[in-house]
Amino acid sequence: MRVFYRIEPEEAFRRIYGELAADGTINREVYAAPFSGLLAIVTDRNGVCWVLPIAEPRASKRNARVLCREYSLLHGRCIC
Repeated sequence: MRVFYRIEPEEAFRRIYGELAADGTINREVYAAPFSGLLAIVTDRNGVCWVLPIAEPRASKRNARVLCREYSLLHGRCIC
């Protein structure tokens, strides 16, 4: 089973992600998805897979640079 749970603001996203990851398994660490801002996938201790997207505000050049930098740090390559 997969549950898609959109979380805003980013502080709540990171808190919920951390709580699910603490007792579960990280399937995909937080990364900057080119289509939706930040995204993470975690399976909780009960076997439920959580897909956690957070939408970024309307993209500005600054936001795009921040997302690209974060993705690069996590994955060693740029998505731009």
